[in-house]
Formats: sequence, structure tokens, C-alpha cells
Amino acid sequence: MSNYMNGYSYPVVIVKDISSDATIEEIELDMCGAAGLTEEYEETFKRNELEKQRKIVDYNFEGSRITFVLDYSEYVRKANLTAIETILAYNSQPETYYLVLRPRADILGREFEVRCEGNYSLGIMKGGARAPGNRLPVIRFTTVYSQSKNFVDPDTVAVPRHYF
Repeated sequence: MSNYMNGYSYPVVIVKDISSDATIEEIELDMCGAAGLTEEYEETFKRNELEKQRKIVDYNFEGSRITFVLDYSEYVRKANLTAIETILAYNSQPETYYLVLRPRADILGREFEVRCEGNYSLGIMKGGARAPGNRLPVIRFTTVYSQSKNFVDPDTVAVPRHYF
């Protein structure tokens, strides 16, 4: 029995062609450092406050806008940094390509169309020419649409979800 939801593996970004919906490239990223891959949920709905009772009324719930944060602030390999830059290059051409994020490679049915925020910091680790790699990048992907969080319990998924 697992003690977690939504999988444990590394993230995968699938690049798709807008006109044909064909997969152009699947880019596997490294596991994140100690801060991990986190998900932030913003519930999207309309809200009114009634004047008379000062009561808050929520309606027209649309789902959640999800932001996936990939934290490589402690360490990022050169190959992973090159993959991140490739993703950002595709992201900069939204009229031609769109990105689908599979936050964890072991849960195939949990995929989200996303846009990537193009800003991040970069530094080199101590060691000069012998430095083991870079540090500081924190990459953020946000879902294009408000949607279900699509939580998956790995203990109950016998067949990858995309087959259902």
C-alpha cells in the first residue's frame, strides 16, 4: 500500500502540434530535489456578497486552475536544463505547438494541457570548472483550462487510466 496520491515518478512534457494533434516530442525531466514537484489548486467560480446579510454566495463552479511547480533550486543537471530550454522554446510558439504535462510518468492518465511561465533563475554550484551542475531553476506550469484535479490513488489503478 502506498502512502501518497498521484504517483511518484518523474514529470513528462508532451509536445503536440496544434493543427494535427500529433505528438512531436515527449520530454522526460529529472525528479525534482528536496522541495519536490508540488501542485497548487485555485478553485474557479463566481462569488457574490449579499448586501443585506453580508452572506457570501458561490456559484458556477468550473473546477480548479492547477499550477505545477518543479523545484530544481538545489541542483539541476546540464541535460535537464537543456530539456527545460527545449520546452520553453516550444512554449514560445503557441500558434504551432501546445504542451501536455504528465506530472508523474507512472500515472499515464493524469495529463493536463499547460502553459509554462518562462521566467526562472540560474546559478552554478560551488566548484568552478568542477561544479557538479547548476542550481536555482523553479519551473511553473499552469493548466490552460479550469478542470478536475483528477486525483489518482496508485493502489486502485491496475491498468493505466488512459485505457478506460
